[in-house]
Amino acid sequence: MLYKKNRLFRDTCIACLLTFSVFYIFIFFDLVDRWFNFTRLYEIHELDEAIGLIPGFFIGLLFFTYRLLIYVRKDNTRIYKLAESLEYEVSYDHLTGLPNRRAFEKKVRDLISESEKSESYFTLFYIDIDSFKYINDTLGHTVGDKVLIAITKRLANIGITNSILARIGGDEFCMAIRGYLNDQQCLDLCTQLNKAVMVPFTIDTHKLYISQTVGISRYPEDGTSYEALLQTAHIAMSMGKNSGHRRNNFKDGNFTQVMKMRFIIQHGLKDALDNHQLYVEYQPKVSLASNTLVGSEALVRWRHPEHGLIAPDQFIYIAEEVKAVHLIDFFVLEEVCKQISLWGEDAKPVAVNLSPILFADENLFHKIMFLLIKYKVSPHLLELEITERTLVTDSEIPLMLCQKLVEQGFVISLDDFGTGYSSLAHIANFPISTLKVDRAFINQICANERTLDIVTAIISLAKALNVKVIAEGLETEEQRIILKELGCHEAQGYLFDKPLSKDVFSERLLDSIKAS
Repeated sequence: MLYKKNRLFRDTCIACLLTFSVFYIFIFFDLVDRWFNFTRLYEIHELDEAIGLIPGFFIGLLFFTYRLLIYVRKDNTRIYKLAESLEYEVSYDHLTGLPNRRAFEKKVRDLISESEKSESYFTLFYIDIDSFKYINDTLGHTVGDKVLIAITKRLANIGITNSILARIGGDEFCMAIRGYLNDQQCLDLCTQLNKAVMVPFTIDTHKLYISQTVGISRYPEDGTSYEALLQTAHIAMSMGKNSGHRRNNFKDGNFTQVMKMRFIIQHGLKDALDNHQLYVEYQPKVSLASNTLVGSEALVRWRHPEHGLIAPDQFIYIAEEVKAVHLIDFFVLEEVCKQISLWGEDAKPVAVNLSPILFADENLFHKIMFLLIKYKVSPHLLELEITERTLVTDSEIPLMLCQKLVEQGFVISLDDFGTGYSSLAHIANFPISTLKVDRAFINQICANERTLDIVTAIISLAKALNVKVIAEGLETEEQRIILKELGCHEAQGYLFDKPLSKDVFSERLLDSIKAS
């Protein structure tokens, strides 16, 4: 409204000024008398009135032209601002303010053109935030967004010169740095990037420990196009993530093979389920007090018709990525229920790993109960292993499901304890009956005093919570003696047996019954 009033005042002033100017010109050049004499010449034809309109027409035309120029200038400004706004919309990430994938691609292509002309180099860093999906799934996307903003600030504040930082995906960042960097310089820079996110983040009331994996590619040795450089860095990053170590990776001799294998796994999972390529093995669990067989853990295996045995750590994470892990989990559950049914009265409890994704399904309880009814299996013979990722969530569904399952007689175990996100509060809230100590601790229990202290503390915690402790990855007699003295209840590992086929384990089960 104020703008319209100002415009009206301005236009009125301009109209008055034009009128005054024309009036002054008429007086100065005595145009009134001249105009009168001129119109007298045409009075006989009665055209004097029409001719009298000509000055008014020209004054109006002059004013209209002025207004048109003003509007054209405004429209040009508006169009320019709109173009700028649209360019920002399509080139920058709204959440972090960083260039997006489209803008980063353009900048890298420009870098390639510059480098071709000047015969210079640049290095690409592909940064992937580890397990970020579980932050979104458990704490919500609002917290996840705040984490991404905080990570962006830390990466940007490193202050690397001649660099371009962009967010190219949900939890993926890329950085291009002008100039040649040798292996050591690349690793030093990765150390800077990793240190930036290693300091705990406090988001709302949550204290979060974040890690990342970095893949590296260099122009021109790893590629001369944007696509080749990005693919090389991405696969190098994936190799580091899948190796089980969050490290910084360059392309190496296994690069092509890794790419090929990933493709085979990703596109072969459905066939594996449909064509009975997956099967279950059973690793015995032994009581440390009596040295007797007390149960087993079901472990899924994949025998590919062309590529042989594919290890679980190669395909489970890909199954999670393509949202097929629940199919594998239910395959294992059904196979175990079938086998327990065949063992009959000789059966001992079998532990089955369940993905955190399953616990987002409110119908999980009914699906598990359906299998038990179908195969006439008692709930106490099925031990459900969850990971710490299942505990850390704002959703009440996992807790509700666990409580309902325990009420029916199921046993809930917390797998890989000490390696995830759980806190004592989460453990206290969930109806957990067993803590499984991760093999990473057991492997170092004899050689590292600090690790021994940690395992001792875990067993003491379990005693305080009145839950059972199972040690994973037991390989030596020395480890067995230490764990027994600490009060660990059960263990599994190659000291007792590797994972066994259902037929071989059935024989072991029968032997243990005869021995008792």
